[in-house]
Amino acid sequence: MKKLLAAVLLAFVSLTFIQCSDKGGDDGPTPPDPCSETKLAVTTIPAINTTAPAQVDATFPVTINITAGFPAAGATINVVAKNDATNAQFFEANPASVTAGVNNVTITGTPAGITAVVQVTVTSKNCPTNKWTGTFRYIRK
Repeated sequence: MKKLLAAVLLAFVSLTFIQCSDKGGDDGPTPPDPCSETKLAVTTIPAINTTAPAQVDATFPVTINITAGFPAAGATINVVAKNDATNAQFFEANPASVTAGVNNVTITGTPAGITAVVQVTVTSKNCPTNKWTGTFRYIRK
């Protein structure tokens, strides 16, 4: 009898917790992405996830090539360069309007004796969720 009562009580408590628990934000199926654009694909020179050879100059050229998914309305590009050791930002560029696949940016003001980490972000103007991001490093002597 005690075992039966314990089992019924356990079942009741379990059901109570299940009914009262938060379902973790399960509000039904995820709505489809409103963007029907092809996903952006980008290559850079220097290549993403590499470290370019050491540079003597404070300027550093970067080529950004949108190879697939170029949006009809264009894209925005953001290039940020930071000191890899201290995370101190020393350069940022946002070319006005990107309407072609190949874009060149020249990083300026690179401090001497550091490794710089560069983050490149390309975002569709029509669809902000269509975004590509990559990083590379270079060394300034």
